[in-house]
Amino acid sequence: MCSDEKDNDLRASLDKGARADLLAVPKSQRDELEAKFLEERARHEAECEKLYQPLFTKRFDIVSGLDGVQGAANGAMDLGEDKASKEKGVPNFWLTAMKNNSLLAQEITKADEEALKYLIDIKSSRLVCCPEFKLEFFFGPNPYFKNYVLAKKFIMIDEVKLIFDEAIGVTIKKEIVCHAISWFCGDATCGRRTKRKIELNKLEAEFLEKRRKEEANYVKLCQPLDTKRYDIVNGVNEVKGAPNDGAMVQSEDKATKEKGVPDFWFIAMESHHELRQNIVRHDQGALKYLTDIKWCRINDSEGFKLEFTFGPNPYFKNSVLEKTYRMIDETYIVLEEAIGTVIDWYPGQCLIEKAERSFFNFFKPPEVPTDVEGFEAEKLRYQLRCDYDIGVAFRDELICHAVGWYTEDIIWKRMANLKFLG
Repeated sequence: MCSDEKDNDLRASLDKGARADLLAVPKSQRDELEAKFLEERARHEAECEKLYQPLFTKRFDIVSGLDGVQGAANGAMDLGEDKASKEKGVPNFWLTAMKNNSLLAQEITKADEEALKYLIDIKSSRLVCCPEFKLEFFFGPNPYFKNYVLAKKFIMIDEVKLIFDEAIGVTIKKEIVCHAISWFCGDATCGRRTKRKIELNKLEAEFLEKRRKEEANYVKLCQPLDTKRYDIVNGVNEVKGAPNDGAMVQSEDKATKEKGVPDFWFIAMESHHELRQNIVRHDQGALKYLTDIKWCRINDSEGFKLEFTFGPNPYFKNSVLEKTYRMIDETYIVLEEAIGTVIDWYPGQCLIEKAERSFFNFFKPPEVPTDVEGFEAEKLRYQLRCDYDIGVAFRDELICHAVGWYTEDIIWKRMANLKFLG
């Protein structure tokens, strides 16, 4: 019997007992808490965007040369001295800013660059519903198209999990529009801060402080729900009739001794498309001993830590495996380092030596490149970003909505949303 069939049998076996108790963990209460958290965050974002407007207007005037700034591009744009002195404003400002962002740079072709040189401003605005926003791209007269403004509306299927098209839109909205000067100067790629952004940084710092407090309050309110989930999953609160109908492909004697929800976290991870890609067959035995996953902030907002708790098992001695992300700048996602627990494997049980791929390589992250350049440095940065994205998937999706991933309710909900959007 394949792994997926076993998982389905396990879910079915819990319908008479454990599944009911799992769903009794007030899902609606957690959804309400999350909805309020997202609503507050959206309100503060709107307030912050309003305060940004005078700075964005001033930026537009400088970039477009409306305030008399000449030769602003100076040496940064690789223009000849005579041409630079005649140019008003900052030529190619938005094109350069976008190309300095690795995600957007992948989407810009050589042919696109010529048209994007005529881009004079980008604006974002919220629509009636919080998950909706619009981007407007303003162009000067050009030989490519007649439109003065190109606009695109984004309807967020899920503010936590972004599909690729949404990710590009959110990157432009939250990073390029808000921090265009940083991306133009290259400061954003290395986490540097310049005096030109003191006023903008002050507003951003106030916004981030509010967001940290809201996040901390949301996590605190969810703690009793997480505790109840832990008790049910691990049989602290005895679940009646969980796996004793034979659907576990186990002997009846063993099945009747099982308490709680066996393989809960393993099945939840397997249901998550991004996380299951890192799980191979020989990982499954060890992951079935996983009893809980938690996360917490470290040093206020400069990163976070994941904790994976395991029961006694024949694979390694550690009871907890940790993964820590220390950030230079969380807004631009600039990692200082990623640190994982050194796993104390039992003799002959090291899973990362048994095959090229293993989930447990997650605890051996690549190092931040310091003494390498060019292609190798870019490759390491890409690997680090992928590693960070997995950490965020655990933090923002799996831990918060583990029951939904276990029951696959989240998958069906997202499929229904996609169908609704046509």
